[in-house]
Amino acid sequence: MRISLILFSAAFFLVESAYAQEADQVITITAWPFYIVAIVIGVIVSVILTRMAHANKRVEAQAVATATRSYDRDLESAIAQQLASVIGSKENSDKVARAVTQVVAQKIERSVTEATAQMKDQYESIITEKEKENEITHLKYKNVVIEKNQTEAIVQSLAEGLVVVNSKGEVVMMNPAAEKLLGVTKGQKMGRPLTENLKDEEIVSVVSDAAGKGEKVVELNSKQQETKKIIRSSSALVENENGQTVGMVSVLTDVTKQRELDRLKSQFVSNVTHELRTPIVATQKALEVIGDKSAGPLTDDQARFLDIARRNLDRLGLLINDILDFSKLEAGKMKLEMADVDIGRLVQDACDGLSSWANSKEISLERKIADGLPAIHMDPNRIMQVFNNLIGNALKFTPKGGSITVEVKLAGNGAEAEISVQDTGVGIAKEDLGKVFERFLQVGERRQADIGGTGLGLSIAKEIIEVHGGRIWAESEKNQGTKFIFALPVIFKEKA
Repeated sequence: MRISLILFSAAFFLVESAYAQEADQVITITAWPFYIVAIVIGVIVSVILTRMAHANKRVEAQAVATATRSYDRDLESAIAQQLASVIGSKENSDKVARAVTQVVAQKIERSVTEATAQMKDQYESIITEKEKENEITHLKYKNVVIEKNQTEAIVQSLAEGLVVVNSKGEVVMMNPAAEKLLGVTKGQKMGRPLTENLKDEEIVSVVSDAAGKGEKVVELNSKQQETKKIIRSSSALVENENGQTVGMVSVLTDVTKQRELDRLKSQFVSNVTHELRTPIVATQKALEVIGDKSAGPLTDDQARFLDIARRNLDRLGLLINDILDFSKLEAGKMKLEMADVDIGRLVQDACDGLSSWANSKEISLERKIADGLPAIHMDPNRIMQVFNNLIGNALKFTPKGGSITVEVKLAGNGAEAEISVQDTGVGIAKEDLGKVFERFLQVGERRQADIGGTGLGLSIAKEIIEVHGGRIWAESEKNQGTKFIFALPVIFKEKA
C-alpha cells in the first residue's frame, strides 16, 4: 500500500507537469479529468504491484530481475492504453506512462536488490551453520567408528567367550572363544537364535537360563577332544533408557582346569589332615595315660608341662578339624544329620562346656533364652560347632573381667530363631566388618592380638548356617564390643 500511494503521488505530479508543458497545445480542460487520470493510474499501479509482489515470492532473484525488464514494456503499454482512453491524447499518455513506468521499475529494482541481499545473508548464515553441524557430526561419527573398532578388537581377543543376543534371542555378536566353547561358528549363528540346531541340552541351558538364575556351571562332553569340559556362564540383561529389555550378554568361561586344581588341592588337604589326625589321637591317648598317673607318679612340674602339652594338642586337633570341615564344605561333601532340636537346650550345653574357660578369665557368661521356643530342624553337632566358634572368639577377645551374653529369641514374626553372642571385647572397626567371614583372614585388633588360629572359624560358621538355610552377620564398633547374630528358619513340629 505504501508503494501504491507513492506511485499515485508520482503519477499526479507527472500528469500535472505534462499538462503544464503542453498547455499551449491542449485545449483548456477542467480539473476533473485530471483527477480521474490520477485515480486510474493509482488503481492500475496497485493491481500491477500486487500481482508483482505475489510473483516476487515465487521466483528467485535472478528470475525476478529478468522478468522485471520484460514486464516494464508490458506495464508501459498497459498504462499508455488506459491513459489514452481517458486523456484522449496518445502523445501525452505515452509521456505519463513512461514516467510512471520508470518510477515503478526503479522501486521494483530496489526492492528486488534489497530482498536479494537479505536472502543471501540469511542463506549464507544458514549454510555456514549447517556446515559446522556437519563437521561436528562427522567428527562424532569418526569417534564412534574408532570406539567400535577398538571394542570389537577387545571382544575378539577375549579369552572368555562372549555372546550378545537381541530381544528375540538372535545372535548379534559372538567372539572366537564362544565359538570354540559352544562348538558353533559365527557365520552359522549371526542373525539366528542361538539355541537353534543345538542338540546338547546342557549347552542350551548355559545360554538360555543363566540370565534368570545368575551364574551357572555345567559339565559338557567335548566330541572334538573326547574329554569333559566345565563351563561357567554369567549373563546380564541389557535394557534401554525406558527400562525395556533389548537383549542379553553372556560371558562363558572354561573352568575345567580350575576345577581340577581345586579338586587336587582339596584331596591333598584332606589326605594330609587325615594323616595328621591319627598321630594326634594316639598322642592324646598317651597323655591321658600319663595324666591319670597310670604310668607312674608325676611331680608338680611334670604335671604342669603335661597340661601345656595337652592344651596345645587339643588346639592342634581343632585346627585340623577346621581344615577338614573347610575342605568338605568347599567340595560340597559335608553331610548334615538333621533332627528337630531344642535350641534353648543346645545353647545351655554350649555355655556349660565353655564355662570353665570363662571362669578362668573372670568373664561372666550370661544366657537369655526366650520361653516357648519351638524345635528347630538342624544338625545339632554342626550348630554346636558354630556356638563353640562364636563363644570361643568372644572369650579370646574379651579382656579379664568382661562379660558375654548369649541370647535366643524368635524374630521375623516367628518365622526364624535369632541367636546372638555379644561381648565387651576389643570390637571391630566398621570398615572391617565386611571382611570377618573371609577365609584365612583376621582383622584389626584380632589380627594384632597374640592369639593363634587359622582364620577359618567364622568362614566355616557362615557356611554351616547357610547350608541350614539361615544367615549370619556381625555388628560392632572399635573398642565397643562385638555382636554376632545368626538366624535359622523355624520348623514347627505338628502334634498328632
